[in-house]
Amino acid sequence: MIVRTVPFLVLVLSLSAAAAGCGDDGSSGDGPGGRHDTGPMPTPPMHHGVCGGPFDCPTDELCYRIDLTDGRTSNDCTVECTVETDCPAGDACIPYGKVSLCFQRCAVDADCVNSAFGCVTATSIGAGDTLACFPK
Repeated sequence: MIVRTVPFLVLVLSLSAAAAGCGDDGSSGDGPGGRHDTGPMPTPPMHHGVCGGPFDCPTDELCYRIDLTDGRTSNDCTVECTVETDCPAGDACIPYGKVSLCFQRCAVDADCVNSAFGCVTATSIGAGDTLACFPK
C-alpha cells in the first residue's frame, strides 16, 4: 500500500512545486509584467473575411471560393441561404451557382470587409437589384 501512495504523493508534490514556480517574478500575474504571453492574441475569424479553409471562418460559416469565371476569384466566409432572412444583418441572399449565399451589401468598394471584393450590382432573392461585394 505504501508503494502506491508514494508515487501519488510525489506527483502531488511535484505539481504543487511546479505551480509554486509560476509567477515567481514577484508579480500577481495580472496586467503588464505579470502576463506570460507568447505574443498578441490571434485575430478572430470575421464574417466575410478572406479565408483559406473552414477554421478561418466564424462558427457556423464556411469558406467559399467565389469564382466569377472571368478571372475574378477570392475566398469568403459566409453562409448559404434560401431567403434574405437567412442572412446576417447587412447581407443579401444572392444566387451563386447551385446555391445561394449571403453577400455583404455595400455602397462603395471600401465597404467590403473582404479587400479582394468590390461593390457591384447583383440580384438578390426577394429584394431585386442591390449593391453587394463580389470579387474584383
